[in-house]
Amino acid sequence: MQAKYRLVRDGEIIIENVDMSSMRHFQQKVSEVNKGQECGLQLAGMDEFQPGDTLEAYTTKVMRPEI
Repeated sequence: MQAKYRLVRDGEIIIENVDMSSMRHFQQKVSEVNKGQECGLQLAGMDEFQPGDTLEAYTTKVMRPEI
């Protein structure tokens, strides 16, 4: 299951429900990094982050109601 992302700036949602288009560790494209390692993320349709922005990752799950 792939995460979706939300960008929050000054308490306001700037963009949400977007996919990550790439993740890099130094210059290498990666699919995951270990805890404590730095990485760079690029979101689809978003390329201008500002200091203080908060990036939230989340997943959604559709469940059938039980009868």
